Amino acid sequence: MSIYEKVPLVSTNLGNDLWETIPTATVTYSQQNVLDFTQIYSRIGEEEAKERIKAIVGEKKLNRIFNALSNIVNVKELAALLKWLTDVLKLEVEDVDIIYEVEENVPQFVGIFVKGCDWEEWGKISKTVKAELVREGFKELASHVVIVCPEALGTPKA
Repeated sequence: MSIYEKVPLVSTNLGNDLWETIPTATVTYSQQNVLDFTQIYSRIGEEEAKERIKAIVGEKKLNRIFNALSNIVNVKELAALLKWLTDVLKLEVEDVDIIYEVEENVPQFVGIFVKGCDWEEWGKISKTVKAELVREGFKELASHVVIVCPEALGTPKA
């Protein structure tokens, strides 16, 4: 069993009848206390956005990748997504980085690296997060962010 305990997550945003199993620390969410992505986005300021990203990647790396990040995604949206992933879904985001297009070596995606998930959890996390972003009107962000579970990459897919 991974470091996460699997618990059902009910999100009013995804529909009352949709249950997804997402790795979380030990928290079960009820419809009353789940902040949706849009609520988090509306509450986050520009300075907090930069600080949220810096807390994950460090100041030196943020200075190195900030221009590329801001050319790919809206930085405030990215910070809100990081806050939603860590504070609401209780995922452990260990890094954020630029993913380059292989042939032309140009920035293409923003990778969000999540610790402690296997292949199955990775698929559920990715699908759920992307669906929620699109549902809440953040299709552009959803199309430019890739969630990566490095530990899953090192194991055979079951």
